[in-house]
Amino acid sequence: MRSSVVLALSALVGLWVTGCVEYEEHVSIRPDGTGTIRVLYTGPDHLTIDGRDSFPPDDEEELARLVKKRYVRPGVQLLESSLRARDGRKMVDFTLSFDRLTSLNEADPYFGKWRFAIWPEGKGWNVRRWIEVGEAEWDEPRTEVERRVKELLADNVLNNVHLRFEVAFSSQVREGNAHWVRAGKVAVWTYRLSDLISQERIVHEVVGY
Repeated sequence: MRSSVVLALSALVGLWVTGCVEYEEHVSIRPDGTGTIRVLYTGPDHLTIDGRDSFPPDDEEELARLVKKRYVRPGVQLLESSLRARDGRKMVDFTLSFDRLTSLNEADPYFGKWRFAIWPEGKGWNVRRWIEVGEAEWDEPRTEVERRVKELLADNVLNNVHLRFEVAFSSQVREGNAHWVRAGKVAVWTYRLSDLISQERIVHEVVGY
């Protein structure tokens, strides 16, 4: 099975040398169901994404072009994007608006493959997100060499990729499977890539208003 994890196996050598990667997605839901998603990346100067795009790009104009190509769809617009470089690492920050959360389902995100669902519940919204992330066969190496290589990757690379996902509501998170809730209204999930590599998908569920 082909892994859909971005920032991972196609760039392992680079990560080994340059260290930690931080990737974050922050979804904000307004009372009417519209909202924004902000994506942040801090890490090595260049990765190859799915064998297609070099990421991060060299300048903000190219970043905006790539984000529009991957994310902008009917009902989804790019609000802003920025790119900074320091000490051989780059910091990417871009924000998209959506008319409805499910409009993002047609996007081609940098991490994994996502799918959103949203429906009214009481005075608020029930939100679910599925993310295809890893390989079910990861924990079943076929040879001793493969087992050892995977152990080395987990210890030296995958543990250094940190992931954070948030869903924020205007007033309050009521329930869900978040790892914790920040300020009473932001559901938060955090992982290391090593936590996810053997899972085909993860599911986030949250109800808020």
